[in-house]
Amino acid sequence: LRAGEHSPALRSAREVVTFLPFLLVGLVPPFSPFFVAALEAYAIHLAHLAPNSILTLAIFAHACEMFFAVSPSVELFRHFFSLRRSSSVDPDVGAAA
Repeated sequence: LRAGEHSPALRSAREVVTFLPFLLVGLVPPFSPFFVAALEAYAIHLAHLAPNSILTLAIFAHACEMFFAVSPSVELFRHFFSLRRSSSVDPDVGAAA
């Protein structure tokens, strides 16, 4: 919500929903083409990612560019990693029953 609003307003194509901790550690727009492609390929938004997921994407992109001299791609990422979607919260792990 924006300051003074009681319900979410429609975002423009230039707006991104993020969290202050992401900004404090340097995850600021504009995002890399690989990062955007990964979000689109998995049909997720930045708010769906945990810090470790963001770190995994960043390290993968860095390794591709700096050590292997290839552009990171979703296809190459999928060769090494798989997405695990959580269908429900386990009440025994960090959740109130």
